[in-house]
Amino acid sequence: MYYVCSDLTNEWEELDDVKPSQLIAARKVTYTFTGDLNKKIITNPHFPGLEKDYLRCQIARITHNTTIIPLTPAVNGKLPQWKVNPESKREMEKNDEATPVRIQEAINIKNWVHFIPGLLKEGRTVHMEREAPEGVDPEDFKKQIENKDKFDDLLAPIENDMKLTSSIPNIKIPAWKLQFMYDDKVYINPNIKVDLESDPEQKKDNTVNYTIVCLKSLRWPGAIVVRFRGEILNFYFGWGKKFCDTGMDEKFVFKDFQTIQTDQDEYDTFPEPNSPPQELEKVQEGGDPVAD
Repeated sequence: MYYVCSDLTNEWEELDDVKPSQLIAARKVTYTFTGDLNKKIITNPHFPGLEKDYLRCQIARITHNTTIIPLTPAVNGKLPQWKVNPESKREMEKNDEATPVRIQEAINIKNWVHFIPGLLKEGRTVHMEREAPEGVDPEDFKKQIENKDKFDDLLAPIENDMKLTSSIPNIKIPAWKLQFMYDDKVYINPNIKVDLESDPEQKKDNTVNYTIVCLKSLRWPGAIVVRFRGEILNFYFGWGKKFCDTGMDEKFVFKDFQTIQTDQDEYDTFPEPNSPPQELEKVQEGGDPVAD
């Protein structure tokens, strides 16, 4: 559930659940929010809803694309915290015997993965149940639908995300950027006592590291993921717009302004109407008129 307001002195309003038809339409239009939740959106193609419905669609799109976690690589006997269920292949299950994520692994972008399923083209996370036509096997019909609108891989590395197209020829922009402020020291919390005899597997961790890891989504400018002291925080500060550089004839490339030429000096080519006779004679002779 999401609650929104355009003025902190007013009451918060709960947004309705997102509808697949609205998600499909939201992917085809670009709209700038005004702050009026009940404002009717006039776009082409048509969006079936108000501004609050479009806001809910953008929240869903950003959430499903930018919710990520660090995962321990499964090498040298290490076990990741999450794994895909080998039977269903569409469900994740937590590994209780997992190896904790080390800070050296968290500062490597190769170890960050998507945590929640992506949105399908039909605006859902799973395909809508449809009745198979007569004479068609239901399982074959289901596979045909899944092949037309394929699922995203679960726990897919963010490094494999499709790169962004730039207005600069032959330049591709990565979907994510990672930055960190590294602290190589590990501090011990004296308030947490660890007894190796009673807890040989060391499930209690009395150590802490103050490295700050920050990942920025370049596909959704303004979406930021921060990992600090083992916790992950998601922030978004933006206009709810996807990265756009060359699509829809919009080029967000800064250019210098054209040189503005100075105005030329004005001069009299004809005498003013109702001019005195003496001024008219001087203008006809080529001299400057003299004002009284």
